[in-house]
Amino acid sequence: MRGEPLVGNPDRQRATLARVAGAVTRAPWLDALLLVGSLASDTADALSDVDLLVVVREDHFEQAWADREALQVADPLCAWDQPPVGDTEVAAHR
Repeated sequence: MRGEPLVGNPDRQRATLARVAGAVTRAPWLDALLLVGSLASDTADALSDVDLLVVVREDHFEQAWADREALQVADPLCAWDQPPVGDTEVAAHR
């Protein structure tokens, strides 16, 4: 039986973030992992979630979509809203 969570340091979230960072370094289709939210602003506590943005290498989106489970290091961690429809170059740098 689980007790009430204690608000304190986000140690569990930091450990999860380290595991995801390791997965990103092993995924050749990724350029970067961007941390946003309370962990990025150093205001997180033990109840905070982990907010991440994943940057996919140019021309590798289809591979990244197919292999997205490679970043799954906790339950659940990665949420991909939907597959791309039409032009996949949203916010592409030119």
